[in-house]
Amino acid sequence: MAIALVEKISAASSDAQNVTTSSVDTTGATFLAIWVATNAGVQPAPTDSKSNTYIGLTAENVDGGEHGRWWYVNSATPTVGSGHTFSWNTDFLGAGSPAICAVAFSGTAATPFDQETGNSGFPSTVQPGTQTPSENDCLILQGLAFNVSGTLSIDESYTHDDDGTDYQDVTATSKGAGVAYKIQTTAAATNPTWTHSGTSSLAARSASFKAAAGAGG
Repeated sequence: MAIALVEKISAASSDAQNVTTSSVDTTGATFLAIWVATNAGVQPAPTDSKSNTYIGLTAENVDGGEHGRWWYVNSATPTVGSGHTFSWNTDFLGAGSPAICAVAFSGTAATPFDQETGNSGFPSTVQPGTQTPSENDCLILQGLAFNVSGTLSIDESYTHDDDGTDYQDVTATSKGAGVAYKIQTTAAATNPTWTHSGTSSLAARSASFKAAAGAGG
């Protein structure tokens, strides 16, 4: 069974400090990841209503402003199910202005992380840097953090829904966050271009994750 999307959800903060998504049903997921976009220099780990523990990958920073970072659960059996919400809360003085995008997939390896790249840019396009997954059938996640309201697009046939499902406009209390994904049948180099409709600082990270043994399409 190949890697497959189970659910995705996003939310933006209304108080510049805390954010929690609506609930979704993640039943069947073997992999959970959260993209956090914030202006906070200190980044506590996100949490969820199922008490999973998240490991942070490398943060991408734009001159101390926009910060984007992938967090994931390193387990073949994360706690999943109905009524699943995802949160990020500041634990220090000051506003983090967060927005988060959570994704759940099935068919991933017990120790899924493969590799990552990242880059920042200005004013309207950015590429995260080239990476080639180490094996076939990997999931590749793209995340973007930005600071000016606008619409997003990404090339290389990544799946991205610019409809409020996995994307948030910037408000006075949140950064902007966008995510996209691709499941590669055959491992190949990837370095997609994010395009923002306005003039914004952009922080992009790309991360690949392995499929379970025998999970090829």
